[in-house]
Amino acid sequence: MKRKYNKLLSAWCHEEIAALQAKGATEDFLREPAFADLVLRNVLSKHQNEIRADGGLAEAVFMAFFEKASPSDFRHLAAKDREKGNHELAYLFEMCADHRERGEI
Repeated sequence: MKRKYNKLLSAWCHEEIAALQAKGATEDFLREPAFADLVLRNVLSKHQNEIRADGGLAEAVFMAFFEKASPSDFRHLAAKDREKGNHELAYLFEMCADHRERGEI
């Protein structure tokens, strides 16, 4: 990932962590594995328009997700795309899930 995108995502994550701490998140909560997922989901949700507006950033975010995504993550995306009528994209996400399960990607 390009340095500028890494710095931007890092800044957004730090802002989100600070916001969650201001709402009462404790140090113990910050150490929970689910906390990182929460922060990332919130950042991606809050900044989705900015991410989509910058093709390079969108690609960097997708590749970072793709490297860590589980088969269930891919299947979740496939289900959402099927609901939206994006059947070709849903099929591709299902294929990614299958390949990840077999350890091919």
